[in-house]
Amino acid sequence: MKNEEVTTTMTAEQAYQFAKDIIKGPFPEGEHVIAKVPEVARKYAYAIVKGRWPKCEQAMLEEANPKTIWYYIEFVMKEPWPEAEEILATTMEKPDWAGHEGSFAYHYAYQILKQRWPEGENRIRKSVDSTIAYAKNVIKGRWPEAESFLLSVGPWSVFDYIKALMPRYELGDWPEAEEVILTSPLVTAHFSLRIINNWWFYNCWECVCSTPISNDTNWWCCERCSTVLKFERSHEEVIITDAVAAASYAKRLGRRWPEAEPIILTDPKAASKYACHVLRGEWPEFEATFDQYEQEIRHWDCPPLWYLNYYQVANGCEW
Repeated sequence: MKNEEVTTTMTAEQAYQFAKDIIKGPFPEGEHVIAKVPEVARKYAYAIVKGRWPKCEQAMLEEANPKTIWYYIEFVMKEPWPEAEEILATTMEKPDWAGHEGSFAYHYAYQILKQRWPEGENRIRKSVDSTIAYAKNVIKGRWPEAESFLLSVGPWSVFDYIKALMPRYELGDWPEAEEVILTSPLVTAHFSLRIINNWWFYNCWECVCSTPISNDTNWWCCERCSTVLKFERSHEEVIITDAVAAASYAKRLGRRWPEAEPIILTDPKAASKYACHVLRGEWPEFEATFDQYEQEIRHWDCPPLWYLNYYQVANGCEW
């Protein structure tokens, strides 16, 4: 087949499919067409050339699509590509289907360079997931320059950073983060439980293993545990303002929380969760609220899941 025929009768994708499915090998006559379309050229380099293909690289650099360039580096070149680094370090990528914006700059530093990449760090700091991964896998420690960005994003990003980078977090290690976390009752619940559990595990394991948890405990087995207990009590004031957070907190603690029950009752999903996981049986106060959800319970083709879950537990079934 002559070049002129290919140019007039085949698109780049058709030429690639011809090479892949018909010839099952290189298609020199069609390469000048394939090389002009970076995404198709990337697939051709991977499946047919099976290695770096300089003929297509200028078109990739001109298009400046970080996704195409990264996949070409990751699956074909498997080595640094200095000419493309500026694109990876500066170009914004579109969010994925879940709304998360990733950073190919992080992947380039972690998988290809295997070291810090100062030129790409400004780009990496624009993505929460990439910021945390870069700190954990490349810097292997806290990344102070990125912490102001995480604080500005919100409590979940701060909490995820602490989980990944500060497993032995102690109260006061990052006061600014604690202030941000306190703005969300649900994050406060997760943070409080994580800090309490970590403190016990790392610092007080020998004494805690023989000391039962009690609502009436006004002292603890050591000064550190006493500090954590005070932390728990102070943060409960925030957690108790949200039904879902209060139910999640009580579930993780594994004990009833009478002070929070009025707020939990305002949300049927939270109340069902509390009854199923904490009370593990009937909760008359919750059943007394069913009248206001009668239409939801009786007139759907299928009752809501929270009602089915509660009905199962209330009738003695194992949860």
